[in-house]
Amino acid sequence: MSKKSIYGLRAMSRMALSYANDRVYGSLLSQQEQIPPKFLEAILLDLIRAGLLDSRKGPHGGYRLTRAPGEITVGQVIRALDGPLVPRACAREGMSELCEECVGHPECGARLVLKELRHEVDNVVDRTSLADLARQLTPPLEQLPVLEG
Repeated sequence: MSKKSIYGLRAMSRMALSYANDRVYGSLLSQQEQIPPKFLEAILLDLIRAGLLDSRKGPHGGYRLTRAPGEITVGQVIRALDGPLVPRACAREGMSELCEECVGHPECGARLVLKELRHEVDNVVDRTSLADLARQLTPPLEQLPVLEG
């Protein structure tokens, strides 16, 4: 997982806590999570493009989740920011391309293990929602101040 995904999950977990109240300011999110503002802006833009967030400018602007926190999975966030969750390209679902190390071996032992690993990782991140993450944080995060409107 990249730093981008780690920061993205931190930001999205924080927004999950504020979901019922409305939008949150990016500047507050950046400050609370100690994420460089420009980096957070790029992350949030990718999450908007993926349909996981929306934003509005102006006095009642800010960011919010497009769906309830229980309906957005960790896997969706990570894939929006990093792409497919595979340890090597040869382990990607439906991939028939071999690694250069597997020349002449359509199914090497490493590839079989990597495919199983990919399957297990997918299971964990696809069954874990932002609501699950927010509930498990210790100590619990404080809710960000939000804009009513």
